[in-house]
Amino acid sequence: MSILGEAKIRTNGKELRSMGGAELSLGGMTREVVKGSGRVHGFREVYTEPTLSLKIAAHADTDWNELQNLKDATVDFDGGPGLRFLLNRAFRTETINVTESDGSFSLNISAFTAEQV
Repeated sequence: MSILGEAKIRTNGKELRSMGGAELSLGGMTREVVKGSGRVHGFREVYTEPTLSLKIAAHADTDWNELQNLKDATVDFDGGPGLRFLLNRAFRTETINVTESDGSFSLNISAFTAEQV
């Protein structure tokens, strides 16, 4: 049985030099408790968008302008057999931050949908 190891992450078909430790949230319905008068009355559902956070090795051949302007992209999170997800209509959500101590850039992405392929 295959277990998730290091994921290969691609944006529009180009593999990123991810440094491991990427976090993928598939999104979907989140349930929030509705309570009052000392008891739970039920719950309400709120849609939560898919997100991906990762670190990319700072390398001369990385197109930072392309990543900074990332929108309406397809992001492929490939963690091995049976552990592959596509983020559809993905876009960068925060500015790209540089970390000198480990030579990395952080990238945060959200998407309209995520699906297992």
